[in-house]
Amino acid sequence: MQTRFAIVGAGMAGLAAALVARRLQWQVDVFERSPALQEVGAGIQLGPNATRILRAWGLDAALSPLAVRPKAVEAWCAERGERLASLDLAALAARHGAPYLSIHRADLQQVLAQAAQSAGAQLHLGQPVQALHLQPQAVQLDTRAESYAAVAVADGVWSPLRAQVLSPEAQDQTPLRWSGHVAYRALLPMSSVPASWRLQTVQVWMAPRLHAVVYPIRAGECLNVVVLVAHQAASNLGQDRGWDALADPEAVQADLAHALRGTHAQIQSLREAVPEWRVWPLMSRVPVAGAHHWGQGARAVLLGDAAHPMLPYLAKGAGMAIEDAHVLGQTMREASVAQWPLRLQAFARARNDRVARVQRTAARNGGVFHATGGVRWGRDWALRLAGERLMEARWLYGERHGL
Repeated sequence: MQTRFAIVGAGMAGLAAALVARRLQWQVDVFERSPALQEVGAGIQLGPNATRILRAWGLDAALSPLAVRPKAVEAWCAERGERLASLDLAALAARHGAPYLSIHRADLQQVLAQAAQSAGAQLHLGQPVQALHLQPQAVQLDTRAESYAAVAVADGVWSPLRAQVLSPEAQDQTPLRWSGHVAYRALLPMSSVPASWRLQTVQVWMAPRLHAVVYPIRAGECLNVVVLVAHQAASNLGQDRGWDALADPEAVQADLAHALRGTHAQIQSLREAVPEWRVWPLMSRVPVAGAHHWGQGARAVLLGDAAHPMLPYLAKGAGMAIEDAHVLGQTMREASVAQWPLRLQAFARARNDRVARVQRTAARNGGVFHATGGVRWGRDWALRLAGERLMEARWLYGERHGL
């Protein structure tokens, strides 16, 4: 068995963990249910907390031609068309020693996959794993005869394996629930959008019960658009469809026209520019109550959305997955196989409080972004007066994890 390590899931967390494990000289097998790494998903944002790690892994050269360094993150009032606040991202990068990037999820996935495979990880596509056989000294997967010293479960928010790894108490306390929010996403060629939307910034437009996030990706050649709606009119448009379904054009246009009524002409022009939307129901869990709940098997660990799915209102899901992999590598460095169970417990302790804080902050941000009545007026005044300080989240970007 030696240092054989299995990873279930070839998303951000799984591939990042594969790269880290190969840097530790482990034998690594990654099992992914999809027959290919597909062009699914949309844009993601990576703050200095994540890009610092990617740079330490030597991925700068691969990421540079694919990503964008936006000039700023801007908060806008979608009703009045007023810019409320702006966070200078060049200054942010200087303060934290690493850039802020926007990138297509599939591009980052391919970079991580190529790096992990070049380092010697074995990627097995079209290989679903439905059950684990957890033993004190080894782990087996339901589809493989080999034994592994440990397994990382990184198969996403819908993970069928999470329940086998968590403590029974945590399973009962953290069921997966639809949040009541739906994300409508689109990716447009920059050449096809109105000139006012050919952005070099990340723009967040806030209105009652919804907000829109718009920014460039793919070296500025594409515009990523997401409109996040929180009301009952959206409840039948994707709750049971998985996480990336093509939306019915008439239904989505009716829902967005209703949700965006009363918003500024700039936002209306964005809706009109999108010919086709994809719909994602936003699923969530409350944070696990403590690190001691993270595992009932001594040789299994949860990573990424399988461990801590979070609403996208802090834009840190991918960043937390990258942090997971980095901290796992730090925790497991120079450990013998006999020490792995204790080190995996130490990993859970190292991650629990931080990811729980990010989960809670993301959920709270949803209420702030979608505020109604007097709350939204207070939010807008706070952003006008102290927007840069409120938007920076130094506790989040300043975490260096030993780098």
